[in-house]
Amino acid sequence: MCSVSTGINYYVIAENEFEYLMKINNTVVDYYNPIAIQSQQIAEKYLKHLLDVYCTDTDNTDLLKSHKLHRIYDKISAKFTDLKLDKNDLRMLSEYYFDTRYPGVDFTFVTKEEAEKCIEIVIDVRDKVNSMIKILERK
Repeated sequence: MCSVSTGINYYVIAENEFEYLMKINNTVVDYYNPIAIQSQQIAEKYLKHLLDVYCTDTDNTDLLKSHKLHRIYDKISAKFTDLKLDKNDLRMLSEYYFDTRYPGVDFTFVTKEEAEKCIEIVIDVRDKVNSMIKILERK
């Protein structure tokens, strides 16, 4: 899924969306679902970047189509044991992919506190992915 010819990959898009999230974070009032949705999407792209670029020894097509962050992380962490993320945090973000976007029995409105937690998680994912990339690029 890496578009080498254009220089666009999951990481470039994640960084762009992360910067946007950081800019809008303090301007949102009373409706926090977009923050949760965006946080999930950003974390997904950071993880998919590792999967797409550094886990090329197996076919990852199904995981690259998945939105379950803990499943993507399981594959990555099996190869790179130094990457330590909280699977419960990843599961929480994964739930927001559908539960905050579409009507149904599981629809939920995100609270300010939950939105703040989402931002903490995506910052943690970003920091740890960046650290992992530095390690991998030195090899």
